[in-house]
Amino acid sequence: MDRRGALALNLLVCALTVIMALNEPSVAVRFIATFLMINIFLFSFSKQLESKNKELDRMLTVDPLTLAGNRTALEESLRRVKSQLDRHKIPVSLIMIDLDHFKDINDAYGHSEGDEVLKRIAQLIKNRLRPTDHLYRFGGEEFIVITENTHMDQAAFLAEDIRKRVEAQSHETENSETRVLTISSGLAQLREGESADEWLTRADKAMYKAKAMGRNWICFDAGDDLNQTGKSSGMAVAL
Repeated sequence: MDRRGALALNLLVCALTVIMALNEPSVAVRFIATFLMINIFLFSFSKQLESKNKELDRMLTVDPLTLAGNRTALEESLRRVKSQLDRHKIPVSLIMIDLDHFKDINDAYGHSEGDEVLKRIAQLIKNRLRPTDHLYRFGGEEFIVITENTHMDQAAFLAEDIRKRVEAQSHETENSETRVLTISSGLAQLREGESADEWLTRADKAMYKAKAMGRNWICFDAGDDLNQTGKSSGMAVAL
């Protein structure tokens, strides 16, 4: 039995005990029983309210289709990691991911099929992330991964691993057709004194460079330090 079930059982036992006490002839016992009944009700109500508030918070910060964080959650995360860099010099990198040829999927198979692809890609990415990494849906077929306490070499390794995992996963449509999925990604490490918009812009430019190179590539900003050992055949500097 989980904690919620155990709590419900305890409340039920307490309520039954109080109901039995209400039938006692003693006025004092009935008064105490009434007092306990009111407190049980208030406690139960507060727990329900807490649960509803958590659900509301989730709805406000989670993309309903992919269950990744939404733009609201992303903006809060950008503020938080920027503060961590400014105060504690904790490095943070960002991976902007775009699903290649997604419009073709929507046009050929419909938006419902496109939605299934987005959900699958989001889950595949989440399965690869650490607890300190966070996935957000940036819009349409674009996702952002914020990876905390991570230098560019580590972020590049993560981005390349995600790229390979996506490429290895074919998608079977409702018409039993098989499509190979690929992504293009842009990397950028947050710099001191840089705004969130500037950081996103650098990652976005790197991602579009990956698109221009033929897709299924990872590019990074030329100003960020990435050792040669961190590169692969699918990586390039976004000039």
